[in-house]
Amino acid sequence: MIVNRKTFFKAQQKLQNIPFSQTEEWFEKSGYQDGNCVFFIDDIQAPQIGSWGALFNRRFIGKHIIFSGESYLDSITPGHIKDFFREIIDFGFDIIEISSVNFYNIKYEIGIRRAGFLRPFGLTLSPLTIIINIKEERKKDKDWRRNVRKADSAKLSFKYIDKPVMGDAMTFCEIFLELKEKKSIDYSLSADSVMKLLTSKNFKLFFIYDQDGETIAGRIVYVRGKNSFDVHAANSNKSRECGAAYYIIDKILEHLKQTGVELFDYGMISPSATKMDSIYIAKSYSGGFPALYNGQWVFYKSKFIEYLICWYYFFITKSYRY
Repeated sequence: MIVNRKTFFKAQQKLQNIPFSQTEEWFEKSGYQDGNCVFFIDDIQAPQIGSWGALFNRRFIGKHIIFSGESYLDSITPGHIKDFFREIIDFGFDIIEISSVNFYNIKYEIGIRRAGFLRPFGLTLSPLTIIINIKEERKKDKDWRRNVRKADSAKLSFKYIDKPVMGDAMTFCEIFLELKEKKSIDYSLSADSVMKLLTSKNFKLFFIYDQDGETIAGRIVYVRGKNSFDVHAANSNKSRECGAAYYIIDKILEHLKQTGVELFDYGMISPSATKMDSIYIAKSYSGGFPALYNGQWVFYKSKFIEYLICWYYFFITKSYRY
């Protein structure tokens, strides 16, 4: 059923798996308004699954809704997943796109396929990640250990920002801009949007300082229960000279372990024969292990729309294919 925003987020709190991209803070950060999003929940009093999506009216095509994942109970059945997504189809959207960063669940795939969804012709987001078991001793690669020693020699310091203020958000965005220019990242961050995340205790901010007290690296991590997710990284040009990007992850994991968190999702990896492979290589040094997300799923009202969207993504916007 479709509900209003307030009802949705209240019911969502009864669910177990709530990815960062389905939180109310992420909704606020993304700049959406209630009028251009649709909120679906299977049951208000005893929900098993729910999701909100951004709605767009595409000229010559129709209604296009994009879901960044979903929240659900561990005990949910394939049949219940099928019914939930079938109801979304029945609302008459011309294009439905889902990108789920929940860990792969065979019940989810069976249910969503039976509802009528398929994998897209070409994936535009990687379905792979690196998971670190915080409880266990990690077998870190020698390059990881070397970079951490470099950070120790540079006398870097680490801090968890318990009560972030606008100045902290501005600092994070300034460092992120250096990373964005270096890595050609295709999105931007504003201090206002970052602060909308940091108003919640589930989104935690960490900084690394050099020996002169200058902030050279930062991280925003989403924590829910025993799981955590690497949301945003910010590394200055100076940080690359002293191993700060490796050092901050080690320190964050120590902090999370002390607070009872057990798993750290290091975010999407892109093993390939292209320059994108460098992301995989760097994260693989951490001592974590590869894992699979539920990933991308699509429903199109017609084959013509499906071919048109594929052409748009890969020939007009030139999206990277995974």
